[in-house]
Amino acid sequence: MQTIMETHNKANSICPFGVLIAQKWPQVAAIFEALDDFDITLLIELGAYKGGFSELMFLRSQRVPQFQYFGVQLDIAEVEPRLLGVLPIYHGDVFSEEIQGIVNSFIWRNASGKSMVFCDNGNKPEEMRTYAKIIRVGDYILAHDYPAETTEDSLKDFYRKFLYMEEVDPAFYRGIGVTLWRKIQDERVASREN
Repeated sequence: MQTIMETHNKANSICPFGVLIAQKWPQVAAIFEALDDFDITLLIELGAYKGGFSELMFLRSQRVPQFQYFGVQLDIAEVEPRLLGVLPIYHGDVFSEEIQGIVNSFIWRNASGKSMVFCDNGNKPEEMRTYAKIIRVGDYILAHDYPAETTEDSLKDFYRKFLYMEEVDPAFYRGIGVTLWRKIQDERVASREN
């Protein structure tokens, strides 16, 4: 007999190709919709975990012209072994200068489209603060685990400190457990009416 927690965990497990995805189906659907709706041609996943979501994005990159994906994972041993060496997942700390430099390089080479940084590693609020400074005007930051790890207080703080970032449809995205932000102007000229 399964416990209530085991039943809940099984019901919330998503494994379309046999590898766990940490997101729920409504979140996955919303990400795919955002990629199309906002003409995003580069998705960078901070925290690839097992690689299930990475595999979906990699398959998209193989079939959708101009779309690119890569992930970053600190504990590479967590990634499903059959995906290692197949998926473009960098091994490193998302806060290291090396990884930030790699992300910056990919974003600035993505001249033909917009980029999205998906913050889903171990410290989403800090990931948002770090990568908001790296993305270009018109690019996006998506953070998972609202309101658990990406808390209301952390988002209020982000809003106050990053005047050049604007939240996209908070009722919808927060309602499914994520938060989406767009860089609306260069940080050197940013101001917000109070």
